[in-house]
Amino acid sequence: MANIAQIVNVLQSVILTKDEQMILTPTYYVFKMYKVHHEATLLPINLTCENYYYGDNLIPSIIASASMDREGLIHITISNLNPTSDIKLTCEFKGKN
Repeated sequence: MANIAQIVNVLQSVILTKDEQMILTPTYYVFKMYKVHHEATLLPINLTCENYYYGDNLIPSIIASASMDREGLIHITISNLNPTSDIKLTCEFKGKN
C-alpha cells in the first residue's frame, strides 16, 4: 500500500510544473506500474530469491505483487531491487481448475 500526500510540485511529487511546462516524475511511473493492483484482490505469492547486501542491510533481490481485478484478470508486478545484477526468473502458476 502506498500513500502520497501531495501530488504536484513538492518533494517526491508525481508531477512537476513550471509555468506552462509539466513533467511526470519517476514517482509517477512507479504509481502507474502498480495501479493495476488498485481495488483488486490480493493473491498469495511464494517467492524465493537471492539476497544482496546494501551496506549492513540484507535486501531481497526481487519483490513481487499479485492480484486479481474485477474482470478476473491476474496481474503480477515484479521488481528487481538489485542494482548490480540481472535476475533470471522462473514462474510457476497454480490455480483451481
